[in-house]
Amino acid sequence: MDAKILESLLSQPFFKEAKTVMTYVSYNDEPDTLALIDVLLEDKKCVCSPVCFENSEMKAFAFESISELKASKMGILEPNQDVF
Repeated sequence: MDAKILESLLSQPFFKEAKTVMTYVSYNDEPDTLALIDVLLEDKKCVCSPVCFENSEMKAFAFESISELKASKMGILEPNQDVF
């Protein structure tokens, strides 16, 4: 199923033309987004993911490599908050 989702997204014209893409980083049983993120980074797109704060606030932060992501208190990979 993950491969079908990835194939469908990447075939969309708006996705091909996008310069910046925001996506969550998959966790547990969610559809896998790591392959998508790899493709976006290879295509030199700006990739952003959300970071959730204790006050229920959510902000987007950019990252240039999956290796930059760090596990939150919940174990969800998030970008460094100092980058964007």
